[in-house]
Amino acid sequence: MSVVLKEKPDTALKPSVDKNAFKYRFFRDLRLNKYVYLMLLPVVAYYIVFYYVPMYGLQIAFKDFSPGLGMWESPWVGFSTSKAFLTATTFGGSCATRCCSASTSCYLASRLRLFWRCC
Repeated sequence: MSVVLKEKPDTALKPSVDKNAFKYRFFRDLRLNKYVYLMLLPVVAYYIVFYYVPMYGLQIAFKDFSPGLGMWESPWVGFSTSKAFLTATTFGGSCATRCCSASTSCYLASRLRLFWRCC
């Protein structure tokens, strides 16, 4: 009994679209689940508008901002403004005042919550 081995098919006969390619799978998934992605679109837009766009304005803390020059043309000052704030003589007092105020409001809020729960 003789065994006949089949030759491997020629690679030129393969289909032009690789079924496992990421691009093909992505667009197939997009087509099959288009309504799920449409429902996801407002959530993504919300996070972009309210979480990523405000990050642009944080640059003002590190710039010598001038409205006439705008955000891009204002010169960088780095951490000099933060250093000036942290080394000021009034920093310790203002920090202590803020901590005292925060702890007092937490204490009063918990007592008020307990009061309303008992009534």
